[in-house]
Amino acid sequence: IQCSSGYSKDEIHSIRVRSALFGYGFFAAIGSILTVPLAGTAITHWWVEIKTRNGNWYVAQWENESKYLVLKEVSSQLQATKYGKKCTSGWNPEKKSDEVKMSYVCPEWKTRTIGELIDKCMDKQGEYNAVGNNNRHFAIAVYRWIS
Repeated sequence: IQCSSGYSKDEIHSIRVRSALFGYGFFAAIGSILTVPLAGTAITHWWVEIKTRNGNWYVAQWENESKYLVLKEVSSQLQATKYGKKCTSGWNPEKKSDEVKMSYVCPEWKTRTIGELIDKCMDKQGEYNAVGNNNRHFAIAVYRWIS
């Protein structure tokens, strides 16, 4: 968890689940050809961008060099997207195309906090596995929990 103090009580306003292919061009195509039969999908990295009612931004994702889920506070939506894309290849994340898979805005009456997100969705451990899609499963679990 890479966040300023008091983050756990920060109420979630909205989330966006995003994904991007690993690699570029030819390498992304070859990787996807190999993984579609194994995993049923192309090699993609999924992450969750979170905006709170206080205007703070967070990124929640498996990082490819980590055995844990990571929650990082960032300065803006643009920074959240760049940080998520960085895990797909490391170079030129701002030029890499990505896709919003799902989004949700919490109604005023529904209160979900960053602390609850950590307690309910971020207790998974293990190795990052792009082919096994644990990053996608995590992002979908966050979406289901909040919606």
